[in-house]
Amino acid sequence: MSASSARVLSTDALRDFHAALAKFRTKGRDALRTVFMEIEHVLDWLERQLKHWTREADKRHEDVLRCRGELALARSAPEGWRSAVSEKEIALRKAQFRFKEAEDKVAAVRRWKRTLPQALNEYVLPPRRLAGFLDGDVQNALVVLDNKIDHLRAYMALEAPSGAAAPPAPEAAVPAPPAGGPS
Repeated sequence: MSASSARVLSTDALRDFHAALAKFRTKGRDALRTVFMEIEHVLDWLERQLKHWTREADKRHEDVLRCRGELALARSAPEGWRSAVSEKEIALRKAQFRFKEAEDKVAAVRRWKRTLPQALNEYVLPPRRLAGFLDGDVQNALVVLDNKIDHLRAYMALEAPSGAAAPPAPEAAVPAPPAGGPS
């Protein structure tokens, strides 16, 4: 063999590496897609929570107003009919508590809607870099591997020229006779 030739017998290892790298890229992209879908799911969920608790706060505010009206009506009733006043006061306190709870939920959701995107920006940067690596560098590596495998297959298909002889086997070193002859 000359210094410019190679003894390539198989491309199996390169094909196996190519398949493993392609599988890694696919699984990585699928995992990243799942991560980004989950992030969108959480952001959508927060939006739905805001709508829900805003509607709930409105309904509960109406309950507070209704309970206040009923309490005022009970207080204005004649002395004999005032037994319902304490019940109306209890109902009003419950309605106020439920309204406060809904307002707190609205405030918490709004806070999360403001805070979460900032936190996600820090979290999402590494996965986006990984996505760029998978779509750029790994994809390019797969193309390079495909080309190298094709070139090696073409090289393996070549036949040696008909006049070329196999390289001579290295000869065993024979010690030279001592200079000056036998003594």
